[in-house]
Amino acid sequence: MRLESLAVENFRNLAAQEVRFSPGVNAIVGKNGQGKTSVLEAIYLLAQNRSFRPGMLADLLSWKHPELAARVAAEISSADGNRRVSYEIAGGRRRVRINDKPVDNSRGFYGSVRAVEFTPEDLSLVRSEPAARRAFIDRILAMVDPGFVESVVSYERALKNRNSLLRSQREARLPARELTIQLESLEKLLIEYGRPTVAARARFIREFTPAVIDIYARLAAHRESLSFRYQSELLDGDRLKELEELRADYAAERGHDIARGRTHLGPHRDDLVIELDTGSGAKGARVSASQGQTRSIALALKMGAVGFLEQATGEPPIVLLDDVESELDSVRRGALIELIQAEKHQVILTTIDNSSLVAHLGGRCDLKPIEEGLLRSTEAPL
Repeated sequence: MRLESLAVENFRNLAAQEVRFSPGVNAIVGKNGQGKTSVLEAIYLLAQNRSFRPGMLADLLSWKHPELAARVAAEISSADGNRRVSYEIAGGRRRVRINDKPVDNSRGFYGSVRAVEFTPEDLSLVRSEPAARRAFIDRILAMVDPGFVESVVSYERALKNRNSLLRSQREARLPARELTIQLESLEKLLIEYGRPTVAARARFIREFTPAVIDIYARLAAHRESLSFRYQSELLDGDRLKELEELRADYAAERGHDIARGRTHLGPHRDDLVIELDTGSGAKGARVSASQGQTRSIALALKMGAVGFLEQATGEPPIVLLDDVESELDSVRRGALIELIQAEKHQVILTTIDNSSLVAHLGGRCDLKPIEEGLLRSTEAPL
Protein backbone atom coordinates (compact mmCIF):
# COMPACT_ATOMS: atom_id res chain seq x y z
CA MET A 1 0.00 0.00 0.00
CA ARG A 2 1.26 3.45 -0.86
CA LEU A 3 0.24 7.04 -0.25
CA GLU A 4 0.44 8.80 -3.61
CA SER A 5 -0.76 12.23 -2.51
CA LEU A 6 -2.25 14.05 0.45
CA ALA A 7 -4.48 17.13 0.32
CA VAL A 8 -5.35 19.17 3.42
CA GLU A 9 -7.50 22.22 4.02
CA ASN A 10 -8.11 24.02 7.33
CA PHE A 11 -6.42 21.19 9.22
CA ARG A 12 -4.63 22.28 12.42
CA ASN A 13 -1.70 24.57 11.53
CA LEU A 14 -1.20 23.27 7.97
CA ALA A 15 -1.61 25.49 4.93
CA ALA A 16 -4.06 24.39 2.25
CA GLN A 17 -2.06 22.20 -0.15
CA GLU A 18 -1.76 18.94 -2.03
CA VAL A 19 1.53 17.05 -1.78
CA ARG A 20 2.80 13.97 -3.61
CA PHE A 21 4.86 11.32 -1.85
CA SER A 22 7.59 9.03 -3.12
CA PRO A 23 7.31 5.25 -2.75
CA GLY A 24 10.40 5.00 -0.52
CA VAL A 25 11.51 7.27 2.29
CA ASN A 26 9.92 10.71 2.67
CA ALA A 27 11.51 13.01 5.25
CA ILE A 28 9.56 16.03 6.47
CA VAL A 29 12.20 18.46 7.72
CA GLY A 30 11.58 21.62 9.72
CA LYS A 31 11.75 23.41 13.03
CA ASN A 32 9.34 22.63 15.85
CA GLY A 33 5.87 24.12 15.49
CA GLN A 34 5.88 24.15 11.67
CA GLY A 35 3.35 21.32 11.23
CA LYS A 36 5.49 18.20 10.79
CA THR A 37 3.46 16.03 13.17
CA SER A 38 0.20 17.39 11.76
CA VAL A 39 1.07 15.88 8.37
CA LEU A 40 1.48 12.43 9.91
CA GLU A 41 -1.67 12.98 11.96
CA ALA A 42 -3.69 13.70 8.80
CA ILE A 43 -2.52 10.43 7.23
CA TYR A 44 -3.23 8.47 10.41
CA LEU A 45 -6.71 9.98 10.62
CA LEU A 46 -7.57 8.31 7.30
CA ALA A 47 -6.43 4.95 8.65
CA GLN A 48 -7.92 4.98 12.14
CA ASN A 49 -10.74 7.56 12.23
CA ARG A 50 -8.93 9.23 15.12
CA SER A 51 -5.75 11.12 15.91
CA PHE A 52 -2.74 9.57 17.64
CA ARG A 53 -2.65 12.73 19.76
CA PRO A 54 -5.04 13.30 22.66
CA GLY A 55 -7.86 15.81 22.22
CA MET A 56 -11.28 16.40 20.78
CA LEU A 57 -12.48 16.35 17.19
CA ALA A 58 -12.63 20.16 17.24
CA ASP A 59 -8.88 20.28 17.95
CA LEU A 60 -8.24 19.13 14.38
CA LEU A 61 -9.76 22.28 12.91
CA SER A 62 -7.68 25.20 11.65
CA TRP A 63 -6.03 27.13 14.43
CA LYS A 64 -6.67 30.39 12.61
CA HIS A 65 -10.18 29.65 11.32
CA PRO A 66 -11.84 27.00 13.52
CA GLU A 67 -15.23 28.00 12.14
CA LEU A 68 -14.31 26.49 8.74
CA ALA A 69 -14.65 22.83 7.83
CA ALA A 70 -11.42 20.81 7.88
CA ARG A 71 -10.73 18.38 5.08
CA VAL A 72 -8.12 15.68 4.50
CA ALA A 73 -7.97 13.56 1.35
CA ALA A 74 -5.51 10.99 0.04
CA GLU A 75 -4.88 9.06 -3.14
CA ILE A 76 -3.99 5.50 -2.17
CA SER A 77 -2.56 2.82 -4.45
CA SER A 78 -3.01 -0.75 -3.31
CA ALA A 79 -2.97 -4.32 -4.59
CA ASP A 80 -6.75 -4.37 -4.35
CA GLY A 81 -7.19 -1.17 -6.37
CA ASN A 82 -6.54 2.54 -6.18
CA ARG A 83 -8.88 4.76 -4.19
CA ARG A 84 -9.41 8.27 -2.92
CA VAL A 85 -10.25 8.57 0.75
CA SER A 86 -11.53 11.86 2.13
CA TYR A 87 -12.35 12.98 5.66
CA GLU A 88 -14.26 16.13 6.53
CA ILE A 89 -14.91 17.67 9.94
CA ALA A 90 -17.69 20.25 10.15
CA GLY A 91 -20.29 21.20 12.71
CA GLY A 92 -18.87 18.81 15.26
CA ARG A 93 -19.37 15.84 12.94
CA ARG A 94 -17.15 13.83 10.61
CA ARG A 95 -17.93 12.66 7.08
CA VAL A 96 -15.90 10.00 5.32
CA ARG A 97 -15.97 9.18 1.62
CA ILE A 98 -14.17 6.51 -0.39
CA ASN A 99 -14.13 7.15 -4.14
CA ASP A 100 -16.72 9.89 -3.52
CA LYS A 101 -19.18 7.46 -1.89
CA PRO A 102 -20.22 8.13 1.73
CA VAL A 103 -19.04 5.61 4.33
CA ASP A 104 -21.18 5.38 7.44
CA ASN A 105 -20.02 2.17 9.13
CA SER A 106 -16.82 0.65 10.46
CA ARG A 107 -16.82 -2.28 8.04
CA GLY A 108 -16.66 0.10 5.08
CA PHE A 109 -13.96 2.30 6.58
CA TYR A 110 -11.21 0.26 8.23
CA GLY A 111 -8.60 -1.19 5.92
CA SER A 112 -9.02 1.42 3.20
CA VAL A 113 -5.78 2.98 4.48
CA ARG A 114 -3.34 0.87 6.49
CA ALA A 115 -0.70 2.79 8.40
CA VAL A 116 1.40 2.15 11.50
CA GLU A 117 2.79 5.11 13.45
CA PHE A 118 5.61 5.45 15.95
CA THR A 119 5.60 8.57 18.12
CA PRO A 120 7.20 9.60 21.42
CA GLU A 121 3.82 8.99 23.06
CA ASP A 122 4.11 5.27 22.29
CA LEU A 123 6.01 4.82 25.54
CA SER A 124 2.51 4.56 27.01
CA LEU A 125 2.16 1.17 25.30
CA VAL A 126 4.51 -0.24 27.90
CA ARG A 127 3.99 1.96 30.94
CA SER A 128 0.32 2.95 30.87
CA GLU A 129 -2.81 1.15 31.95
CA PRO A 130 -4.01 -1.95 30.03
CA ALA A 131 -6.40 0.20 27.94
CA ALA A 132 -3.45 1.49 25.88
CA ARG A 133 -2.34 -2.03 24.97
CA ARG A 134 -5.88 -3.17 24.19
CA ALA A 135 -6.34 -0.17 21.91
CA PHE A 136 -3.09 -0.98 20.11
CA ILE A 137 -4.21 -4.56 19.44
CA ASP A 138 -7.68 -3.48 18.37
CA ARG A 139 -6.43 -0.82 15.94
CA ILE A 140 -4.18 -3.33 14.15
CA LEU A 141 -6.94 -5.95 13.94
CA ALA A 142 -9.41 -3.35 12.66
CA MET A 143 -7.30 -2.87 9.54
CA VAL A 144 -7.52 -6.54 8.55
CA ASP A 145 -10.77 -7.86 10.07
CA PRO A 146 -13.98 -5.80 9.64
CA GLY A 147 -15.89 -8.44 11.60
CA PHE A 148 -13.68 -7.79 14.61
CA VAL A 149 -14.63 -4.11 14.53
CA GLU A 150 -18.31 -5.03 14.59
CA SER A 151 -17.78 -7.34 17.57
CA VAL A 152 -15.93 -4.64 19.52
CA VAL A 153 -18.48 -1.93 18.73
CA SER A 154 -21.40 -4.22 19.67
CA TYR A 155 -19.66 -5.30 22.87
CA GLU A 156 -18.94 -1.71 23.91
CA ARG A 157 -22.59 -0.78 23.28
CA ALA A 158 -23.83 -3.65 25.47
CA LEU A 159 -21.26 -2.80 28.16
CA LYS A 160 -22.34 0.84 28.19
CA ASN A 161 -25.99 -0.18 28.56
CA ARG A 162 -25.24 -2.62 31.37
CA ASN A 163 -23.14 -0.08 33.27
CA SER A 164 -25.87 2.52 32.83
CA LEU A 165 -28.40 0.07 34.26
CA LEU A 166 -26.12 -0.72 37.20
CA ARG A 167 -25.61 2.97 37.99
CA SER A 168 -29.29 3.83 37.67
CA GLN A 169 -30.20 0.97 40.03
CA ARG A 170 -28.85 3.01 42.92
CA GLU A 171 -31.75 5.43 42.45
CA ALA A 172 -34.39 3.48 40.52
CA ARG A 173 -34.33 0.46 42.82
CA LEU A 174 -35.88 -1.98 40.35
CA PRO A 175 -37.41 -5.12 41.85
CA ALA A 176 -34.75 -7.84 42.11
CA ARG A 177 -36.43 -10.11 39.56
CA GLU A 178 -36.80 -7.37 36.94
CA LEU A 179 -33.22 -6.22 37.46
CA THR A 180 -31.93 -9.78 37.07
CA ILE A 181 -33.85 -10.26 33.82
CA GLN A 182 -32.46 -7.07 32.33
CA LEU A 183 -28.92 -7.85 33.44
CA GLU A 184 -29.10 -11.39 32.06
CA SER A 185 -30.29 -10.04 28.72
CA LEU A 186 -27.31 -7.70 28.50
CA GLU A 187 -24.92 -10.40 29.70
CA LYS A 188 -25.95 -12.56 26.76
CA LEU A 189 -24.84 -9.75 24.45
CA LEU A 190 -21.58 -9.30 26.36
CA ILE A 191 -20.85 -13.00 25.92
CA GLU A 192 -22.02 -13.08 22.30
CA TYR A 193 -19.67 -10.27 21.27
CA GLY A 194 -17.01 -10.67 23.96
CA ARG A 195 -16.00 -14.22 23.00
CA PRO A 196 -15.09 -13.41 19.36
CA THR A 197 -13.32 -10.25 20.55
CA VAL A 198 -11.11 -12.22 22.93
CA ALA A 199 -10.62 -15.05 20.42
CA ALA A 200 -9.40 -12.60 17.76
CA ARG A 201 -7.05 -10.84 20.19
CA ALA A 202 -5.61 -14.13 21.47
CA ARG A 203 -5.05 -15.42 17.92
CA PHE A 204 -3.41 -12.13 16.95
CA ILE A 205 -1.02 -12.26 19.91
CA ARG A 206 0.00 -15.85 19.08
CA GLU A 207 0.81 -14.85 15.50
CA PHE A 208 2.25 -11.42 16.28
CA THR A 209 4.52 -11.77 19.29
CA PRO A 210 7.21 -14.13 17.88
CA ALA A 211 8.26 -11.42 15.40
CA VAL A 212 8.21 -8.76 18.14
CA ILE A 213 10.43 -10.93 20.34
CA ASP A 214 12.90 -11.30 17.45
CA ILE A 215 12.87 -7.57 16.63
CA TYR A 216 13.47 -6.62 20.25
CA ALA A 217 16.37 -9.05 20.50
CA ARG A 218 17.96 -7.31 17.53
CA LEU A 219 17.32 -3.86 19.00
CA ALA A 220 18.89 -4.96 22.28
CA ALA A 221 21.84 -6.68 20.55
CA HIS A 222 20.56 -10.01 21.97
CA ARG A 223 21.42 -8.94 25.52
CA GLU A 224 17.80 -9.06 26.68
CA SER A 225 14.63 -10.95 25.80
CA LEU A 226 10.88 -10.32 25.84
CA SER A 227 7.91 -12.54 26.52
CA PHE A 228 4.18 -11.88 26.29
CA ARG A 229 1.07 -13.17 27.99
CA TYR A 230 -2.54 -12.35 27.13
CA GLN A 231 -4.55 -11.91 30.29
CA SER A 232 -8.33 -12.30 30.00
CA GLU A 233 -11.02 -13.55 32.35
CA LEU A 234 -12.75 -15.11 29.35
CA LEU A 235 -9.84 -17.52 28.97
CA ASP A 236 -9.00 -20.62 30.99
CA GLY A 237 -5.33 -20.91 30.15
CA ASP A 238 -5.30 -20.81 26.36
CA ARG A 239 -8.87 -22.08 26.10
CA LEU A 240 -11.79 -19.76 25.43
CA LYS A 241 -14.47 -20.41 28.03
CA GLU A 242 -17.76 -21.93 26.90
CA LEU A 243 -21.09 -20.07 27.03
CA GLU A 244 -22.33 -21.80 30.17
CA GLU A 245 -19.10 -21.10 32.03
CA LEU A 246 -19.33 -17.40 31.21
CA ARG A 247 -23.01 -17.19 32.16
CA ALA A 248 -22.06 -18.65 35.54
CA ASP A 249 -19.15 -16.19 35.88
CA TYR A 250 -21.39 -13.19 35.17
CA ALA A 251 -24.03 -14.48 37.58
CA ALA A 252 -21.39 -14.87 40.30
CA GLU A 253 -20.21 -11.30 39.78
CA ARG A 254 -23.68 -9.76 39.54
CA GLY A 255 -24.02 -8.78 43.19
CA HIS A 256 -20.57 -7.19 43.24
CA ASP A 257 -21.33 -5.32 39.99
CA ILE A 258 -24.54 -3.89 41.48
CA ALA A 259 -22.59 -2.70 44.52
CA ARG A 260 -19.82 -1.20 42.36
CA GLY A 261 -22.13 0.27 39.75
CA ARG A 262 -20.04 -1.12 36.87
CA THR A 263 -19.27 -4.37 35.05
CA HIS A 264 -16.17 -6.17 36.28
CA LEU A 265 -15.92 -9.15 33.93
CA GLY A 266 -15.15 -8.90 30.22
CA PRO A 267 -12.62 -8.08 27.48
CA HIS A 268 -12.72 -4.40 28.48
CA ARG A 269 -10.36 -5.44 31.30
CA ASP A 270 -7.96 -7.60 29.24
CA ASP A 271 -4.24 -6.89 29.13
CA LEU A 272 -1.18 -7.79 27.12
CA VAL A 273 1.36 -8.51 29.85
CA ILE A 274 4.92 -7.73 28.70
CA GLU A 275 7.82 -9.28 30.59
CA LEU A 276 11.50 -8.40 30.19
CA ASP A 277 14.42 -10.69 31.04
CA THR A 278 17.83 -9.03 31.34
CA GLY A 279 19.50 -12.18 32.62
CA SER A 280 18.10 -12.39 36.13
CA GLY A 281 14.62 -13.67 35.34
CA ALA A 282 11.54 -12.21 33.66
CA LYS A 283 9.96 -9.14 35.28
CA GLY A 284 7.00 -6.99 34.31
CA ALA A 285 8.27 -4.43 31.79
CA ARG A 286 5.71 -1.88 32.91
CA VAL A 287 7.62 -1.28 36.16
CA SER A 288 11.09 -2.71 35.47
CA ALA A 289 12.02 -1.43 31.99
CA SER A 290 14.36 1.55 31.71
CA GLN A 291 13.60 4.49 29.43
CA GLY A 292 15.72 3.01 26.64
CA GLN A 293 14.23 -0.45 27.06
CA THR A 294 10.72 0.99 27.06
CA ARG A 295 11.42 2.81 23.80
CA SER A 296 12.77 -0.36 22.25
CA ILE A 297 9.78 -2.43 23.35
CA ALA A 298 7.39 0.15 21.89
CA LEU A 299 9.35 0.24 18.65
CA ALA A 300 9.44 -3.56 18.44
CA LEU A 301 5.67 -3.68 18.93
CA LYS A 302 5.11 -1.19 16.12
CA MET A 303 7.55 -2.85 13.73
CA GLY A 304 5.95 -6.20 14.55
CA ALA A 305 2.60 -4.67 13.63
CA VAL A 306 4.05 -3.60 10.28
CA GLY A 307 5.12 -7.17 9.57
CA PHE A 308 1.79 -8.59 10.71
CA LEU A 309 -0.18 -6.30 8.43
CA GLU A 310 2.03 -7.15 5.48
CA GLN A 311 1.62 -10.87 6.08
CA ALA A 312 -2.13 -10.59 6.62
CA THR A 313 -2.85 -8.41 3.56
CA GLY A 314 -0.05 -9.31 1.18
CA GLU A 315 1.37 -5.79 1.04
CA PRO A 316 3.22 -3.50 3.46
CA PRO A 317 1.40 -0.70 5.27
CA ILE A 318 2.55 2.90 5.29
CA VAL A 319 5.06 3.55 8.10
CA LEU A 320 4.85 6.87 9.97
CA LEU A 321 7.77 7.88 12.20
CA ASP A 322 7.39 11.06 14.25
CA ASP A 323 10.65 12.42 15.69
CA VAL A 324 11.73 8.85 16.32
CA GLU A 325 15.46 9.65 16.27
CA SER A 326 15.30 11.69 19.46
CA GLU A 327 13.82 8.69 21.26
CA LEU A 328 16.52 6.12 20.37
CA ASP A 329 20.19 5.69 21.18
CA SER A 330 22.73 4.95 18.45
CA VAL A 331 22.45 1.16 18.74
CA ARG A 332 18.67 1.13 18.52
CA ARG A 333 18.69 3.78 15.78
CA GLY A 334 21.01 1.63 13.72
CA ALA A 335 18.75 -1.38 14.16
CA LEU A 336 15.77 0.70 13.06
CA ILE A 337 17.61 1.78 9.92
CA GLU A 338 18.35 -1.87 9.11
CA LEU A 339 14.72 -2.79 9.61
CA ILE A 340 13.47 -0.01 7.34
CA GLN A 341 16.00 -0.86 4.64
CA ALA A 342 15.19 -4.57 4.82
CA GLU A 343 11.43 -4.17 4.67
CA LYS A 344 11.24 -1.72 1.73
CA HIS A 345 8.16 0.05 3.02
CA GLN A 346 6.98 3.51 2.18
CA VAL A 347 8.19 5.54 5.14
CA ILE A 348 7.12 9.06 6.07
CA LEU A 349 9.18 10.49 8.91
CA THR A 350 9.67 13.84 10.61
CA THR A 351 12.90 15.36 11.84
CA ILE A 352 14.16 18.79 12.82
CA ASP A 353 17.07 18.67 10.37
CA ASN A 354 18.86 16.40 7.90
CA SER A 355 19.28 13.74 10.56
CA SER A 356 21.64 10.81 10.75
CA LEU A 357 18.61 8.55 10.37
CA VAL A 358 17.87 10.07 6.96
CA ALA A 359 21.52 10.19 5.97
CA HIS A 360 22.02 6.48 6.63
CA LEU A 361 18.92 5.23 4.81
CA GLY A 362 20.74 5.30 1.48
CA GLY A 363 19.42 5.48 -2.07
CA ARG A 364 17.15 8.39 -2.81
CA CYS A 365 15.14 10.20 -0.19
CA ASP A 366 12.37 12.68 -0.86
CA LEU A 367 13.20 15.58 1.44
CA LYS A 368 10.18 17.74 2.18
CA PRO A 369 11.08 20.96 4.02
CA ILE A 370 8.15 22.46 5.90
CA GLU A 371 7.73 26.04 7.04
CA GLU A 372 4.61 27.67 8.47
CA GLY A 373 2.59 24.59 7.57
CA LEU A 374 3.61 24.46 3.91
CA LEU A 375 5.51 21.49 2.45
CA ARG A 376 7.72 21.51 -0.60
CA SER A 377 9.46 18.52 -2.19
CA THR A 378 13.18 18.51 -3.01
CA GLU A 379 13.96 14.95 -3.99
CA ALA A 380 17.70 14.57 -3.72
CA PRO A 381 20.27 11.76 -3.69
CA LEU A 382 21.95 11.15 -0.35
